[in-house]
Amino acid sequence: VEAWPRVLAVAQDRSQASDVRKAALFWSAPEAGGRAAAAIEDIAVASDEETDVQEAAVFALTQLPDDRGTDALLRLARENRNPEIVRTVYFWLGQSEDPRVYALFEEVLLD
Repeated sequence: VEAWPRVLAVAQDRSQASDVRKAALFWSAPEAGGRAAAAIEDIAVASDEETDVQEAAVFALTQLPDDRGTDALLRLARENRNPEIVRTVYFWLGQSEDPRVYALFEEVLLD
């Protein structure tokens, strides 16, 4: 039985309490893997989303297998306007050894 679709649906349901949604995001990434990447990214980039839920989505992106969330994190670093989310994204990108992350940091530091 695959439970991840139902867990992901809870994460996307804005009528749920933020703590419930954050827990659902936490469990969605390792269970669903790349199949949930787009839905998790949608939560992370939503400008009308609660910041703590967005931060949980950012963390969930870091938990996707094979660095599947790195592309989304790089987009968030460049495009998101919420300083708290950008700070969280940079923290998690700093844990990566992906050369694209080094290029982003170099770009930001030299700008």
